[in-house]
Amino acid sequence: MTQAEIKLCSLLLQEHFGEIVEKIGVHLIKTGSQPLRVIVHDTGTSLDQVKKALCVLIHHNLVIYHVNKRSVVEYEAQCSRVLRMLRYPRYIYTTKTLYSDTGELIVEELLLNGKMTMSAVVKKVADRLTETMEDGKTMDYAEVSNAFVRLADTHFVQRCPLVPTTGSSDPGPPPPAPTLVINEKDMYLVPKLSLIGKEFSSWNGDLPSLWILHH
Repeated sequence: MTQAEIKLCSLLLQEHFGEIVEKIGVHLIKTGSQPLRVIVHDTGTSLDQVKKALCVLIHHNLVIYHVNKRSVVEYEAQCSRVLRMLRYPRYIYTTKTLYSDTGELIVEELLLNGKMTMSAVVKKVADRLTETMEDGKTMDYAEVSNAFVRLADTHFVQRCPLVPTTGSSDPGPPPPAPTLVINEKDMYLVPKLSLIGKEFSSWNGDLPSLWILHH
């Protein structure tokens, strides 16, 4: 990666997430894969701040982790994904063109928050649209849910991998970090949502299942 690209990544991370996340992200971009204790030492940042920064970066798919041969978890920046943040306005404009204001706000929420459950996205977008409507009118949650389904059907959004379920009798200590998996056929499978008042009940695993923009 060139110095110009590193500088651009730095500016993007700082603009979207602040100085501490930018510091950790750029450090990983420059050094490559590193364990937590080395990141803390090399950046001179507190353990708590490094953990929080890594959580933000992982939540937005900008950092991945893996367990090395010594069973130590290492973290690695995804430089190309950081640079794709430049395309965010284009993603939002495209969904507005294809799926109107509802689709635009769904994508905007996912870009702002990283991973979200479908029910959380639908509720947030419906509430935001209601705020723009005339007094006494409200946005139908079902309409927002239908727009989300269309975005999934056209692969604008996808399910995030999950920790696989294991039997309670599984022997041995837990791994240093969870392995996340998802079947390809389930990546765009949308849960059925039922609205009771202002609360959702759900099927097909919406509660543990997070969604992210496919880009």
